[in-house]
Amino acid sequence: MLSVVIQHLSFCYINNFVYYKLIAISNLAVFFFISAYLMERTANITTVKDGLIFLFKKTIQLMLPFFVWLLIIPNYFFQPQWTTITIDEIINQFENPGQVGFLLTLYGYCFLFVICKITKQVKFEWIIWILLFIIIFFCNYKWGFFHNATLYLPYFIAGILSSRISNIEKFLKNGVLTSVSFLCIVLMLPFWTSGATSIVNITTKLLIAPATIIITYNCCTQLSWNKYFNQFILMCGKYSLAIYVTHWTFLKITETKFTIIQNELIAFIPIFLYASLICFACVLIKKIISLCPIIDCLMYGNYKLFKFLKK
Repeated sequence: MLSVVIQHLSFCYINNFVYYKLIAISNLAVFFFISAYLMERTANITTVKDGLIFLFKKTIQLMLPFFVWLLIIPNYFFQPQWTTITIDEIINQFENPGQVGFLLTLYGYCFLFVICKITKQVKFEWIIWILLFIIIFFCNYKWGFFHNATLYLPYFIAGILSSRISNIEKFLKNGVLTSVSFLCIVLMLPFWTSGATSIVNITTKLLIAPATIIITYNCCTQLSWNKYFNQFILMCGKYSLAIYVTHWTFLKITETKFTIIQNELIAFIPIFLYASLICFACVLIKKIISLCPIIDCLMYGNYKLFKFLKK
C-alpha cells in the first residue's frame, strides 16, 4: 500500500524513473497474491452458510467504501455545491470505477473463492479455477467485460494455491530462487513499457511480477530494520484499505507535472517522505472516524458493527 501511494505521487513528475516502473508493473499483482494467500489461510468456509456470511462480510468491507468514496464523498463532502447522483452515473461508475476499481475486482474474486470452497473438490480445485478463468477471459475478449479481473486473476489463483503448499515458505526463502528473482527484475525491467501489448512486454511483466512477490516475501520475513520503521510498515498493512481510499485527497502537489534531475535517489527520497506523511494522515483520519462506528462502517467497511461478524 505504501508503494501504491509512492506510485501515485510519482505522477507529479514527467521523469520516467526505474523505481516507478517496478512499482507499476508489480504492485497490483503483489496485492492480489497476498490477498488470496491470506484469504485462504484465514477463511473457514465449509458450508453454503459459511460462504454467505463470508460474502456478507466482504460486501460491508469492500462495497460500502466503494460506493461511499466513489459517489457520496466526491459529491457531498467539503463541496461548495452539492450535485445530484443519477442512475447513469452509478452505472458508469460500475463500468469505469477508476480510483477504487480494485475494490470491485477483489469483491468479484471473493465470489469465485466461495464457489471453489463450497464445491469441496480440493484435489481438483485448480481445474475449477482454470474453468473460471476461461469464462472470465472469454467475457473480456468477446464483450470487453472484466478487463482487470482477467488481468489479475492468475495472481489471485496463485496466492490461493500457494497457501495450500505445506513447504511454500521454505520454497520462497530459497537463496537460488531469490537470486534469480533479483536478476530477473534488474535485467528485464528496462524492456517493459506501460500500456504496451507486445509479446516481449507481456512476457516481461509475467516474469517480473512473480519475482517481485518473492523478493517482497523475503524482505518482510527476513529483514529486521529500525523498530519504528517496522511499526510503520505494519501500520500500512493494517490500515491498507483506509490508506488507499483516503490518500487520493492528498496527492496533488502542483497544477502541472514538473521535471527534476534524472536521479533515482533525489526523486525517491522526497516522494517516500511525503508518501509516509500521507499514510500517517490517512491512519489518523481512520482512527478519528472509528470513534463514530456507523460512519466508520460506511467509509472504511468496519463490519464489527455487526456483532455476529466479529469472529
